[in-house]
Amino acid sequence: LVLVWAYYPLVRGSLMAFQEVRLLGGSRFVGVENFIRVVTNPMFMSMVSATVQFVAATLLLGFFAPVILAVLLAEARRFSTLFRVIYYAPHLLGGVVVLFVWRIFYMPTSEGLLNHLIGFLGLGPVRWLEDPLINKWMLVIPGVWATTGAACLIYLAALKTIDDELYEAADMDGAGALRKVMHITLPSLKP
Repeated sequence: LVLVWAYYPLVRGSLMAFQEVRLLGGSRFVGVENFIRVVTNPMFMSMVSATVQFVAATLLLGFFAPVILAVLLAEARRFSTLFRVIYYAPHLLGGVVVLFVWRIFYMPTSEGLLNHLIGFLGLGPVRWLEDPLINKWMLVIPGVWATTGAACLIYLAALKTIDDELYEAADMDGAGALRKVMHITLPSLKP
């Protein structure tokens, strides 16, 4: 199964990179011509820049969002189990369901959830996925939202291993919540 579903597509895709692929009929070998066409495309650098921005935003949000959420959930006294279920639910939904949920959010008409909300502020409908200035960021958010819950549970488990005596000592020294997070929680999560 690994050969069929992982290695065969990898080898086949690598071969296709050096071919002019036709779905019906024979494909012909073109060597590095496909790579030259990509690199000499006038939009190549803007595509690389957009990809770097997308990856950086995904990595930054994908790391900090679950940590922040885990710290907030660890501090929640009431309904903490309910909150954990709510935040973990997107992980169970699957990609297609997440796609349809966010499609409703991003609808470019006034019926779209985000456009409906900003309509209360007197702002007109925004074409969220068509505007090149914001569409990268609008694509990052659903991916981070779908994975934050699972990562948050891992950080919550790590938070439970931090010795309460550290927090008690910080309280005795007069440390506030932010100082405790910066000097106890985050360093303890480092491993």
